[in-house]
Amino acid sequence: MNKCKIHPLHLAALAASLLALAACKPAATDSQTTAVPVNQPATALCLNGQCGVLAPDGKVLLGFDNDFGNILATDLASPVFASRNGHWDLVSLDGSKVLKHAFTNELILLPNQLFGFARDGLYGVMDRQGEEVIAPRFDRLTPGSDGRYIVYEIDGWQGVMDTHGKLRTEAVYDWIQTQGDGAGKPQLLMARRGTVNWVIDLGSGAQQPVAYDHIGPQNQGYSVVSAGGLFGLADSSGTALFGLKYPWLGIPSQGLVAFREAQDKPCGYLDYQGRIAIEARFVNCLPFGKQGAMTQEWRQDGSSLFGQYGLIDRQGQWKLEPTYDFADQAGISLLGQGHHVPGYAMIGHYPAPMQMTRGIFSTDDGKEILAPIYEQIGALGQGLFLFSDRHSPRIRLTYQGEPAELPAVGVVDRSAIRLVAPRDAIGFSLDPSGRFLRSQASLAADAPAALYDLQGRLVVPARGQVLEVDTRHGLLRDYSLKTIQGQDWKGLLSLRDLQGKVQFSVRRTECGAAQLVDSADKPIWPLDPTPYCPALATN
Repeated sequence: MNKCKIHPLHLAALAASLLALAACKPAATDSQTTAVPVNQPATALCLNGQCGVLAPDGKVLLGFDNDFGNILATDLASPVFASRNGHWDLVSLDGSKVLKHAFTNELILLPNQLFGFARDGLYGVMDRQGEEVIAPRFDRLTPGSDGRYIVYEIDGWQGVMDTHGKLRTEAVYDWIQTQGDGAGKPQLLMARRGTVNWVIDLGSGAQQPVAYDHIGPQNQGYSVVSAGGLFGLADSSGTALFGLKYPWLGIPSQGLVAFREAQDKPCGYLDYQGRIAIEARFVNCLPFGKQGAMTQEWRQDGSSLFGQYGLIDRQGQWKLEPTYDFADQAGISLLGQGHHVPGYAMIGHYPAPMQMTRGIFSTDDGKEILAPIYEQIGALGQGLFLFSDRHSPRIRLTYQGEPAELPAVGVVDRSAIRLVAPRDAIGFSLDPSGRFLRSQASLAADAPAALYDLQGRLVVPARGQVLEVDTRHGLLRDYSLKTIQGQDWKGLLSLRDLQGKVQFSVRRTECGAAQLVDSADKPIWPLDPTPYCPALATN
């Protein structure tokens, strides 16, 4: 595991900016330099307190016989950043030549293979070749949590920089959002100048004052915005389309957004100009798909109890008469909270009191695609769904210090064909690349995660806690993750191709030493792990 601190370490920015992270202390071994293509990533790796650099096939480019306490590498066409004696050098890829000596005592990992560096108390930005993109002029540099922008600070004022080092705004704000709310990668950022709220468009760099202070659900280029408990709608530029006047709005979709005049009132739908398109006469209103939306009927006696769900068209007429006992958004979290997945709704029946069976309805196709026979069902995307049923094994775990039990889940497709059987996972999610599924074995942050392809084939077994999919270079990285004194550290466990074939990996020997091995499980370094056994090192 890597234990040398780089300040500040932001895992999201790290994943977006670096192809590898390694940190530790050096010692000596044999090095080997091999000619390799230059359009591939380089991996910096530290084992047993010593650091080196590898090509994707496991060839050693910079041997572990050096005095570097930390190495950061990007690709085979670039030098590496290496630290020793409290400062950073820029050295050739094989470590034989120092290109810049002691140019900074602090590096900040920024998106898109940029680096913040300190000089004379100020920060600048350099690229992976060590060329200064911006000379030191900033008091602080903070990458956004989604790796798409950088917030800089000058004399207490903040501005936004893009991931190429171009200033998108001047430093005129008291505060700019750096942490996302987990709702994907937003195009709009909230900011504040004095008592006035502003919104910044990351794409165009446009800025405008706004009446709202929060950007909520975003879908198809539109956002629900709010302030003081009232909600409105904004377009892709952040411009409000109508005022903050409703205590609740749903998720905008297909040109319509659900609304309520009061929390205890029926719901209906507005168009994006704020005009009532479907009068408020339903108990619950879900987002529209291409064919309609699932809504719950309001009983004639005014009671919302036991009203069923059906599909309405854009005029509010039933395309499918109320049939289902329950409906909700199709996405589902580990703790059962729903979220929007375009074109789908979860449907349910109560075969007995306090017992529900669930299925999936396509609001894009206007038909049921998975019958409500599952104990749990949730849309993942790409026509795939997680599920559990009465035959699923139960997994015992701890939640907030208390023992709990959840059903194991598997994966089915639209035809109800089981791709992954429920065994040892309590959740699945679609990887941001759209090419893989990640499993989760427990609610703990240190739970190992496995990676499957969209056909249900296991690609990376559950070993590490962090899986990175690098489709640009056709590589998968599996990391361990540990928190030490409040700092997160990643340690590379394996590098694989997109089919899951190991290029190289790290294993623990019987005595506890780490050993780097190639695709055939033959040692790369150290050939003899004995000198690095922890028990021997302490004697």
